[in-house]
Amino acid sequence: MHRDPELSRTIENLVAQVWNEVIGHGLRERRRACQHGDCDGAGQHVVIGIKGDWNGDVHLHCPLGTARELAASFFRRPIDQITGEDVEATLLEVANILGGNLKSALPGSNHLSLPRLGEQDELHGTLVHEQGVSLSGWPLQLQLFERAG
Repeated sequence: MHRDPELSRTIENLVAQVWNEVIGHGLRERRRACQHGDCDGAGQHVVIGIKGDWNGDVHLHCPLGTARELAASFFRRPIDQITGEDVEATLLEVANILGGNLKSALPGSNHLSLPRLGEQDELHGTLVHEQGVSLSGWPLQLQLFERAG
């Protein structure tokens, strides 16, 4: 993986800022045994493209338990009131917020594509940043891939 230390620091700061301002206010601490299930293993994957002077994709991947916790925090509702549509909407919006912040941190003039649910195996380009995030113990992974113009 090609890693630009300055870009990595910028991304880490942006991710922390987004979590704290948008999501982090209501995340509960994860206990040893996940009460809601689906805390490890297969989960949700969202992709948002960045095109322009810099071309690539932002990938977010998290277990279903994390996705449900994010949605509950985002909508400020109890976990048992969260639907699959709530989970999808939350992940797409979080990808859009992160993508917009990352887009402005990348060189040149860039724009975002619409975020979409994807598969974790559709990774294209050169991995330039990878970051695991623990949201009050709920795991999420961010990857940034650069593609040739």
